[in-house]
Amino acid sequence: MAFEAVIEDSIRKIFAEYRRVAVWGTGEIAEALFDKSTTLKERNPFVVDSNVNKQSSQFFGCTVCSPHIVSEKQIEAVIIASHSYADEIESRIRKTRSSIKCIKINDLSTF
Repeated sequence: MAFEAVIEDSIRKIFAEYRRVAVWGTGEIAEALFDKSTTLKERNPFVVDSNVNKQSSQFFGCTVCSPHIVSEKQIEAVIIASHSYADEIESRIRKTRSSIKCIKINDLSTF
């Protein structure tokens, strides 16, 4: 199975297991995910970015939200679309909601 198909399959599994899903990040990795994933485009997950300048803008048809949305909307799983800040983002999420499922981009292919 091609790598893109593996990623798409993992994203489908995440949406099958969790009702409220967010993608954290709007950089190149998130762009590639949305560009290649039919599931992300169809399911319109919450999109989160801590950069205030990106919040309220549109990202592949989704409104970019502040990190507060994770607790406000009781997000169950977050796909962390960042290599550089993945640990920092996960730590921030865990401080808010320790029970949330965090899926780092590096782990997406093994979900």
